[in-house]
Amino acid sequence: IMRHTCRASLVVMLIALNAKPTVCFCAFSAGLRDATAGEKIVRSIGQGRVGRGAAGPTESRRGRARGSPRRPRLHLFGPLMEMGYKEKARTLYESPPQLESGNIKVDDVHTIHYRVYGNAKAEKTALFLHGGPGAGCFPNHARFFDPKRWRVVLFDQRGCGSSTPKGCEGNNDTPHLLSDIEQLRNVINSGNNGPVEAWDLLLGGSWGVALALAYAQKHPDKVRGIVLRGVCTMRAKEICWLFGPEGGAASLNPRGYKAFVSDLSVEQRSKCHTVLDAFRQRLFSSDAQVRSNAASRWSAWEGSMSSLAYSFSPGTMQPSSSPTRVINKGDTSLQSSQGLAFDVLSNSSVGSTNRSQATPGAASVVEWDGHRWLVDGRDEVELQLEAKERFQARFGVRAAAATGNASATDKTSATATGNTTARDKTTASATGNATSNVSTSSAMSGWVPAQAMLTCFYSLHGGFLAEGQLMQKENIDKIRHIPCIAVQGGADLICPPGTALDLQEAWPEMRLVLVGGAGHSMYDPKITNELIKATDQFYTSFDGSVTF
Repeated sequence: IMRHTCRASLVVMLIALNAKPTVCFCAFSAGLRDATAGEKIVRSIGQGRVGRGAAGPTESRRGRARGSPRRPRLHLFGPLMEMGYKEKARTLYESPPQLESGNIKVDDVHTIHYRVYGNAKAEKTALFLHGGPGAGCFPNHARFFDPKRWRVVLFDQRGCGSSTPKGCEGNNDTPHLLSDIEQLRNVINSGNNGPVEAWDLLLGGSWGVALALAYAQKHPDKVRGIVLRGVCTMRAKEICWLFGPEGGAASLNPRGYKAFVSDLSVEQRSKCHTVLDAFRQRLFSSDAQVRSNAASRWSAWEGSMSSLAYSFSPGTMQPSSSPTRVINKGDTSLQSSQGLAFDVLSNSSVGSTNRSQATPGAASVVEWDGHRWLVDGRDEVELQLEAKERFQARFGVRAAAATGNASATDKTSATATGNTTARDKTTASATGNATSNVSTSSAMSGWVPAQAMLTCFYSLHGGFLAEGQLMQKENIDKIRHIPCIAVQGGADLICPPGTALDLQEAWPEMRLVLVGGAGHSMYDPKITNELIKATDQFYTSFDGSVTF
């Protein structure tokens, strides 16, 4: 009787204060489970954090002046979570409508492509910064934002996606990209979708993290909030971790790394810088087949590292059930970033063969039977050939392997000194006794592996940033006032957790969410959940800030 009386009284209080019906229902239910929950809710009422919407009892939400502070809302989830309630995992929002698209001639060389999604009348505008460099944007990136509340701007950075010229390294560096973002903001500002005086939110992942931090530090007055995923700051040790023989990735996946550098000389594979330089020469080669082979090995290597953290089933990633840890501002409980990183990794569940790249995952059984390597009982060479065919088909390429005489049923070019045959248009050139082992279609000659090219190019130059630039105190001081949430996979082997923890140490005001067992992908269900929680929180927080 006492419990029913208490919860009924609580609901009456909420109704009297013009609370939302959902708040009343949650409070009513809370009274059944735990009396302390009711006490916490009453305490929230006493602090003035209740009411219909974000406005106070004496001001209308509709009548509030644009940009004026909002009063915080009542937060019931803390008490409810303590009583055992579990919040439903967030998934991608429905595909938002595209509002506009266009191209901006940013200089004499480059033209960047942009698209705007969401609600044309939305008060808040977000900018998504893709990774790579060179990965480009896709419509799904806009689905990390509530389409009814946000206007979301996507743009393909120089040389990738729908921006032109594709794969071009001229005038392509971080300072130019920062200038492009400002030009984009001014174009959106003058469009029909309303003014963009400053980006209400930047969402950047992987390389996009470095770009978001660099932009915010250069234009702190143009950024009101930041969400980061898979923290990368392009320091030398981060780049060498993934691409250098001295890096941790090579030690974790020695066979994969050996395949990655198999076409390089002993001298070229000796150091991280020489590995990157050798790949740059191949990826920017005028020979389409050389480009293709280098891009295939590059993609296979990155894919093999991703597969170490995941279990792949058809169309589904299944990360482990390791816990998510939230590090709030001022948290000094983490003294050893490396210790935590390896602790998270050791408790993660990792996956099986990544068939898309024909690289064994950590749960695969790899066996040398005395003659050949087998991956889960299948010949590894056959798997690699299948992966190569899928890789080429993805880009509209039809290539036929040949030994001896080269032949093709489509447009081909063949080099030979004996008999060279072709059933369609062919060209042949003879040099000594050389024989072509691969026939390349005309589609291959026009294909540009932009992501591999630009990732290699930027990595070779340290992201065109000074060593440690983004974590330097004078630069962090410029953005300390900007609320930021960083979401980091605990089993991310592309951008390991150590970098996120280094950033958190340099910027303790930043909120860091470590997701146990999750890898690098933003589509990992647990990473997706945390990212959407973050974008939702930035929208609902009062005066554009996030309180922890």
